[in-house]
Amino acid sequence: MPILREILERLQRAYGKPSAPPRREPFEMVLWENVAYLVGDEQREVAFRALQERVGTEPAKILAARKKVLLEVAKLGGILPEHRVK
Repeated sequence: MPILREILERLQRAYGKPSAPPRREPFEMVLWENVAYLVGDEQREVAFRALQERVGTEPAKILAARKKVLLEVAKLGGILPEHRVK
């Protein structure tokens, strides 16, 4: 582990301390990655917040949501919205 610690310290000196992940719950992290595609974090945040507010982030709520609403949210997250809704 000393080698790993040294590597991590070098990375932190070179790039700074990493920021906290945008979400802490495992399923929300998966949603965060999939709600948007090929966009920056700011646009991804817009799409994720729309999902939270309009649908919710619990699996049952997503499954119960109307496809039209999911598609509207997915369109906020960049290209291939139909693919991400599926």
